[in-house]
Amino acid sequence: MSVKEPKLEPTELQSQILANLGTYSDRNAFECFALLMGKAQLLEFGLKNLLQRTCAIEQSEMEKWTMGRVANEMASRAFRGDYIHLLKNFVQERNYIAHEMLVNNAIFRSMAPNISARFEFKQLQDPAYNLERLLILHDWCEEHKAWGPVTNT
Repeated sequence: MSVKEPKLEPTELQSQILANLGTYSDRNAFECFALLMGKAQLLEFGLKNLLQRTCAIEQSEMEKWTMGRVANEMASRAFRGDYIHLLKNFVQERNYIAHEMLVNNAIFRSMAPNISARFEFKQLQDPAYNLERLLILHDWCEEHKAWGPVTNT
């Protein structure tokens, strides 16, 4: 008799993501930026704790690791490939937000001072969605001890 692997239904995941995105509503673009970056830091901390717990990597060794380095380390140690793929995509989004978006918006605002704040928030929508998905999947993988490679797709 085979053991049925736990599954997270796409509709359940989608509804959880949309519920979590509610925390961004009624906030200005800068508050959304801060919320997203704070949650990204929490995810990074959780993933480093996972590596410490499962791979015996000391926190002091990982202290200066970037989220990209964490993703690469997880990939090299055969964690879930589907999660790593999503994580690496988010790392690119986060890097743009952290290093370029605010500067680009400041330049853009100097050229077009009447730009809508909605435009600024729109740049954060996809990264916020992707981050919320990663956080939910992180918690699900922790709960179900499902960090190993995916055996069936």
